[in-house]
Amino acid sequence: MDLLVQTLLITLVAAFGFAHDGVGSTMWNRPIVMAPLVGLVLGDIRTGIMTGATLELIWLGAFPVGASCPPEMVSGAIIGTSFVINSGGEPSAAVALAVPVATLVLMIKTGLRVLITSPVFCGHADKCAAAGDARGVERTETIGWIFEIVSLSAIIAVAMSMVMIAGCSTWLLFRHS
Repeated sequence: MDLLVQTLLITLVAAFGFAHDGVGSTMWNRPIVMAPLVGLVLGDIRTGIMTGATLELIWLGAFPVGASCPPEMVSGAIIGTSFVINSGGEPSAAVALAVPVATLVLMIKTGLRVLITSPVFCGHADKCAAAGDARGVERTETIGWIFEIVSLSAIIAVAMSMVMIAGCSTWLLFRHS
C-alpha cells in the first residue's frame, strides 16, 4: 500500500478517534483501540496491539475529570504506533514519541478551541439562541465539532506522513550500518 493511501486511512482512524469527544465517553480514543487500528492499516496488527498495550499502560489513569485535560491520546497512539511499525522498533520506543506528541497536540487542540471554535461557533450559536432558533444552535454545534475533527485529523495526517518517511529513513540507516 502506498504512502498516500496509508495516510488517508490513518486520517480516517484519527477522525474516528477524535469523534469520541462528540458522542460521549465511548473510550474508543484509548491507545488500546487506536494502535491496533493503525497496525491494521499499516499491515502489522501484532505490533499495533503490543504498542497499544504499552501506551495504554502509560495513560491508564489519564481521563478528564472536571477541568483537567489529559494528553491527546489519539495523536500519541497514532504517531507512536506508525513510527514503531515503520522503523521496525520495539513497542516501548513509541513512548518516547507518543507522550510529547500527545502533549503538543493537546496544546494545539486547546488553541484551536480558544482561537477559532469558541469565538466563531459559540458567537454564531449565541445569535441563533437570541433569535430563538434551537435548530440553528444545534447545527452550529455540529459544524464546530466536525471542524475540530477535520482540523485535528489533518494535523495528524501531515505528522503521520512525516513520521512514516522518518521511520523508513531510520530503518534504512540502521539496516545498512
